[in-house]
Amino acid sequence: MVNHTHDDYIIRPEVMFIKAVECRGKEHTLVVEEKRTFELTMKPLDLIKRSCIAYGATYNGRRGASKHWLATDKKLPINIDHFEGTYLFPLASHIAKGNLWISLSKVDSFSKLDSKHTSILFTNGQRFSFPITERSLKNQHGKASRLNIQLKQQIHNSYRWD
Repeated sequence: MVNHTHDDYIIRPEVMFIKAVECRGKEHTLVVEEKRTFELTMKPLDLIKRSCIAYGATYNGRRGASKHWLATDKKLPINIDHFEGTYLFPLASHIAKGNLWISLSKVDSFSKLDSKHTSILFTNGQRFSFPITERSLKNQHGKASRLNIQLKQQIHNSYRWD
């Protein structure tokens, strides 16, 4: 695993999930992509904010859009890059320390391991266990899916000429 200290990394379509990890008393980000895993010396939410800006919008703007389309303000998924379809959904509140964010497009399936853990099979065949109930994961995945569909429909409808 490589430890990146530079500030130029942004979330890419290859990201499966990002996870907060502690390193010498500071919160860093473990980035798990399809073919590599590495650590960044920034918090996951800071990485998400930086990535939103790189793709042309603020985090607060993306979060506001999610809140509008989903009619909730709890555990909102974020549309990082609508051109590539990169949506991340959190397993806890966006401000929770130690949070995990999972890429919607990389989830193939998931299954209950026990009362507090769920296994996710990603589209590249890798499987990881996460500290979340199957029901909660299903809810979070569903929110991200609804947001994806609603934004695609909105974009499609805006290109129609009546």
